[in-house]
This record gives sequence, structure tokens and C-alpha cells, in this order.
Amino acid sequence: MTELEYVIAHFESRFAPFKGKRIVLHGSREYAKAIIDHFDSDFHFAGIMSRDPIEGEVFHGLPVLDDANMPLADIDMILLTERVKYAEAVYQDLHSECERAGILLYDMYGLDEIATHREIMRQQKYAAEWVEYARGFDIVVFETMDTLLAEGAFVSDRSIQPTLQALVDDLMERGADYRFSLRKSYAEDVQIRYLERLGILKDPEKQLIRRRGEDLSFRTLQEENPGKRILYIGMGLVNECILPRYYGIETYRFQQFDGLMPTWNTRLPSLPYDASRKERIEAEILESDLVTFDVFDTLLVRKVLFPRDVFALTERRAKESGLEAEHFAARRAEAESESQGGTIDRIYAWLRKEYGWDEAQADKVKTMELTIEREVTAPRREVVDLLDFAVKHGKKVVFVSDMYLPEARMSALLAEKGIDGYERILVSCDEGCDKAHGLFARLKAQYPEAKHILHIGDHPHADGTAAKAEGIKTEILPSPLAMAMDSGWKSAVEAVTGKPGMLSERCLLGQTIAEIFRDPFQNPNLKDRPQKERLRHFALGVLAPIAVGYLSWLISRLQEAEKQGDPYESVLFLARDGYLPMKIYEPLQSRLSLPKPVYFYANRHSTFPLVADQPGAASQIAMMGKKSGFSKEDNLRKTYMLDESDIQPPMDGETTEAYLLRHMKAISAATAAAKENYLRYAKSCGMRENGHYAICDGFAMGRTQRFLERALPFRLHGFNMGTYRIGSSGNSTIDYYFQPIHATILSNFIEIENFLLSTEPSLARIDAEGKPVFLEEIRSEAEMDEVRLVLSEAERAASEFFELFYREGETISPDLPEKMFAADGYHWVRHTAYDDWAQRPIEQRPWIDTTESEKRQDPETAKQ
Repeated sequence: MTELEYVIAHFESRFAPFKGKRIVLHGSREYAKAIIDHFDSDFHFAGIMSRDPIEGEVFHGLPVLDDANMPLADIDMILLTERVKYAEAVYQDLHSECERAGILLYDMYGLDEIATHREIMRQQKYAAEWVEYARGFDIVVFETMDTLLAEGAFVSDRSIQPTLQALVDDLMERGADYRFSLRKSYAEDVQIRYLERLGILKDPEKQLIRRRGEDLSFRTLQEENPGKRILYIGMGLVNECILPRYYGIETYRFQQFDGLMPTWNTRLPSLPYDASRKERIEAEILESDLVTFDVFDTLLVRKVLFPRDVFALTERRAKESGLEAEHFAARRAEAESESQGGTIDRIYAWLRKEYGWDEAQADKVKTMELTIEREVTAPRREVVDLLDFAVKHGKKVVFVSDMYLPEARMSALLAEKGIDGYERILVSCDEGCDKAHGLFARLKAQYPEAKHILHIGDHPHADGTAAKAEGIKTEILPSPLAMAMDSGWKSAVEAVTGKPGMLSERCLLGQTIAEIFRDPFQNPNLKDRPQKERLRHFALGVLAPIAVGYLSWLISRLQEAEKQGDPYESVLFLARDGYLPMKIYEPLQSRLSLPKPVYFYANRHSTFPLVADQPGAASQIAMMGKKSGFSKEDNLRKTYMLDESDIQPPMDGETTEAYLLRHMKAISAATAAAKENYLRYAKSCGMRENGHYAICDGFAMGRTQRFLERALPFRLHGFNMGTYRIGSSGNSTIDYYFQPIHATILSNFIEIENFLLSTEPSLARIDAEGKPVFLEEIRSEAEMDEVRLVLSEAERAASEFFELFYREGETISPDLPEKMFAADGYHWVRHTAYDDWAQRPIEQRPWIDTTESEKRQDPETAKQ
């Protein structure tokens, strides 16, 4: 039975509840045709989705709809007629819009894609839970490499993952049915040898599953074990956790992440890198009589994803000013085509007729476009250095550009961006031809004395093929967008391409790409760059987009509360994770009439004393003290902050919890004092009893907010970036920007939080005068310098986004920063992470840089 035959055989039973629903098919037309042929009379198939339909196209009697502009409100379900690896890409494109519109998103096997992804992302088991969980299944299957087996000290050394050891022991003791799925990317004999060496492979003929094709092994496993509950434990989202579910096999996505440590990928393929290329181009410049440069994407970059985004920004600004500009972006592109390469003035003459504008109105919109063009344009410094090199060495320099701005306007723009030293600009709109149709021939005719011409540009055809056809030597320096597409950012770009209502997201992505891929000579392998470059990349590519997305969401929630008549009196940005968001928020407050910001000193350590005398607190602190290596007396000093005179010596055999409870009188007195101190501090921040306040925190479970809520007379609602322990916040008064599906962000929160922190030490307590008292700073000065660099770059970039691109009411989907973070697959910008509660490092990774000057060590590590 083929895969298609399998789908048809089970389609009726799996989709019977959806008869009469309006269903659109998306994916393979072969599969869609087969489904329509078999079931069209029973089901209401309303159309076929396609990325690039031809206007009026019909397929098998159904209209072909553009997936960027289809009327989602008229659809009940989108059915993915794709094989699993393609269906996943489509899911990532569509799920956010489907969730917003209440549209079901299913695959052809009957799986609810949205619910399935949510369930998989929420799964989280600790070692103690595995044995009981797995006993509910008849067969347990492990993906062998990287799921069941962990790397040891050497690549050739493997052992059972510690989290799964107890499960394997239990399965073996019970004589249960457990099996191993061999990875196709590893040699089969090597995997078997590992299993045999560990003594867990007892019956190779029965226990080994060899992957056949994409799905056959899972189907065979299910068909050979009818009625049995099968659990498959794997790491890959698609092939290990979604694909088996097509055949009724339950799955668990195992991740090497225990809720505390960041993850990284040390096995990324290395992209080719020519470290001497800039020097070689300089040598070519010295050998040339005439050096020419392309302008846009070579000497200048736009901080938008595509040039047409400038038109979309102009449309938005024109509408805000009350001008008729419906569909301006599309008509502006059409006008450029209709004017046949004409100047900006000819383009606007065409638009004036199209919209019925008078001359003043047309000039106003034109001025808006030119202003936006200047605002979003920046010099590509590393290429401008080549220009300066040529000028310094007496070379004649000419710019050659396919552009609708005439030479005079181009010169003004270049001067504004600090670019000079060239002789003239040869512009297509002035010359009446572009690079591909004679512009380079015009260049040669105007400079007949130049025997050796070097042209430097970004476009392989316009700057490469067309110039070479005229005997001109060329150097192609890829644009920032081309570099991003070659460096793992394709998924992020495709996520915001061709979809309505995503202008702000395109601009955020475009701004980021223009910044971090500005240098065409940089090493494309992030892990191989100097530390400062990695830090800057992290600030611009990770931290700034996260801060922008989070604040756009926060602002929308604050404004929603205002509309509903229950506004927040102020926004409490908790120290220290709220430092960067508050710095970006402050200038927005008056511009958008938002609640005033307060940098509020509160953390888990300082607020625990507010509830230290409540039932269960002693048990919790005993456990945390044990994890932190505290003695019984240290628990009282560091956690409860008791005076030495109140601390009694421990008794023989006394448990930590009993010891703490013996001090309850002193603890209760300390709790009462802590409440008074915090209330005094809150009032100094302008807070009043029963006032309504928003709390902003980073990646947190909400303990600080719960402690404040229990102890102080304020109405608090939390807006956290995310939580690293899914489903454990236990607080309905906290909302999260990042949700369980954003696994890359959430599993790397430590790496992110390291740089959300302010440069102040961690807060210890609020004293009797209502003033903050700080712990000793445990970060090294080198680490503090890194924090300052990252904070400065992230604040600058995020503030620029809000200045140039943000419009009230727009929210950046968390899907975008998630894709941007995942694009590189490697960051690893912090050597040590710290536990402020215990005042000690919680992680120290072996450093990988080869130069001693690049190494950054914790002071204690350096002593060793």
C-alpha cells in the first residue's frame, strides 16, 4: 500500500466529523486531486492554495487561491496535502494566522497540526517521572543516537542519557518490550556496537528498527502490533515526533535540556570563507585605470527587507496624513514599470493621474518617499572602505546604478551618508538604459582611455554578467539579504514574505539583516568570529528583536486595558531583567500616552522574606538550600536574612526543615519587617493601596509576583517574556509573550537573560528606610564590559525600530524572533551563567577561542 493509498483508505473515518465544512487543500496537487476524486461529493472542498497562482486559474474544478491573500474568514479548515517534511514548512507559515482567525489546520492523516505541535512542545519529563509514565505503554521505542545515547568525554564514547537511565533499567528488569530506532545518518554497525557494549541489546532481530523511507518503518511497527500502545521517544520534531503519530504511535520529544541550561549546536557545517578577499580586491583596484561601484546594496543598504517596503511605508504615512493612497505600494511599483525606467518625477506624474492628485498632493507623497528612503538608508562601511582606498591611491571612481533617482538626487543622498570622492554617477533613469541594456557600454564610451576597468556590485547578473559582456572585470559582493539567505535565515525571510499585514515584521527583519550582514567580508561562520563580533551579532540578531517583539505585545496589552476601562497606573519593570525593556519603553511613554515606567527593585531573593512565615516555605527553602550547597545556618542568613543573634546551633540529626521551623518566631518577625520595608519602598515609587499595576519580568515562573501579591495591597498583573518551565507558573495573573511552541527561545533563556540584566549587582533586600541593598557583584569586569556592549547595541537598534517603523496597535509575532534566534544555530556568547540566589556560577563551559586575549574567565576559574 502506497502512502497515498494509505491516506485514502483512512480519510473517511478520520475526517467524517468535518463533512460540510469549507475545506481548502494546500500542498501536492497529486494528493489533492486523489482526495477530491474520492470524496468531493461528501466534503465541501472550497479551493486549492498556491504560492504563485495564475489569475483565474482553476484546478480540478476548484479555484486556485493565493496563500498570501486568500479570504481566511470564509474558510473552516486548511488541509495539508503534503508529505511530512513539506507539511512542516507550510505549518510554520500558516499556523499563526489560522490561530488568529479560528481556522482548523489539519494534515491529510487526520492530525490537528496546531494541537499536535502544542502538545509536543509542552512535554517535559524529569528522570523520576519516566518510569511511571512509560509503564502505561506496551512497547517503548528509543531513537538511538543523541536521544537514548549521550556523548561521553570523546565522540566515540557513548552512554545512556542520565535522564533515561532509570527508565531503561526498569524496562530491562520487567522484561518489557523495548526497541531501538537506528539513525540513517550514523553507521548501523557503530550504533549496534554501542547498544551491545552497554548490555541493553538482547534480541537484535526483534529490537532493532531500521528506518525505511520516510514512514514505512512506523507503519509496519503499528500494523504488526495491533491494539498495542506504542511510545516513541525521539529528538527530531518532524521525523521522530510528528511522523509516527500519523500511524497512531504516541511520541515524546526528548530534549537535552533540564529547564536551566542553554543549548547550542557545535556541529554546524562550516561555510567556505576567504579571509584574504578584501586584500585581493584592493590589489585589483591598484591594477585598474577606472573603478566603478554599484550604489544600492553595495555602497548603501536599506534597513528594510525589500526595496518595495519603502513604498509600503510611504503608503502608510500618506494614509496617516489623510491622503488617498489605497494600494499605493502596488501602484508605485507599477508606475516604475509604466514609466519605463524614468525618473522619480516621471513616476509621480503617472501616479498623479492614477490617483487624481493635484500637484501639491503628488509632491507631498513624493517628499514622503524620499524622506523615508533617506531614513532607512545607511552606508555599507566595509565597501565604502574600498572606495576610500581607491580614491586614496588616485584611482578614477564612477558610480553605476539602476535607479529612478537622477544623479543630482543620488549625489545629495550619498553626501548625506558621508560618501564622496567619486567623479560622477551614471544613472539608468538619466541615460535611458539600465546595466543589462547598454549602461556599461555608455560607461566605456565616456571613458575610452580606461583600458582596465573594475566594477564592484552585488547583483550576479546586472553587476556581473552584464559588465563582463563589455569586457569589464567584476567583483560581486553579495547584498546583506543574499548573505542572510545563505547563512540559515531563509526560513525567517520566507515567514514574512508575501503576507499582508506584516510590514513591521518585515522591517524588523530587514533592519536586523542590514546590520548583522552589512560586512560582505565577515566570516560566515558565527562560531569562528572574534568575541566582540559575536556579542554584537547577539545584541542585534537576538536581544533587540526579542525586546522589540515583547514591548510591542506589552504596549498592545496596556492599551487594551485602557480601552476596557481598567488602566494600569504604572508599569513596574522588575530589576534586573526589566532594565533593557524599560530603557526602550521610556521614550515611548509620552509619545503613545502609556502608563509611566518604574524600575522596581524586586526579585525572588528580596521578596521571599515577605512570605517566609507561610506554610510550606520552610520545605521549599530547605530543598533550594540543599541544591545551592547552603548549610542550615546559611539558609537563615542568606535566605531569611536573620541577624546572627537570632540563629541557634543545629541539633544532631535535625533535618533542615525542622531546623528552620524552630526559628519560626524570628522568621515571622523578619517577615513583618520585610513587609513594612517593601510597602515603604512601593509608596516612594508612587504606588497606592489597591492600585492597579503591570509587572514586567523576563523568563520567569512568577514567584516574585506571587510573593508581592500575597504580601502587599496592590492589584498586579504580570507580562513576562516567557517561562522556562512550561505549565508551572500556577498564576492566572501572568501572561507570557513566548509560548511553549517557541522552544528555541525558551530552551536558551539563560543565554538571553545574561544580557537582559542591568549592570547593577543583584538585589539583596529593601532596608528599613525603603532603600535597595545589593549583594556583592559576582560578574567579572570583562563580563560587565560585555553586558554594557550588548545592552548598548540592543537598545540602539530597538529604539531605532520604534522610531522608524513602529505604529500603534501593531504587534510583532513571537514567531519572528524565534525564527531569527534559530537561524544561526550558534551563539554561545557567555562563558559563565550565575545563580544569584546561591551567589555562585551555575555553569562554566570550556572556552573555544584559540587566542589567549579572547578568553574570558570567571575570576575563580582563572585562579585554577
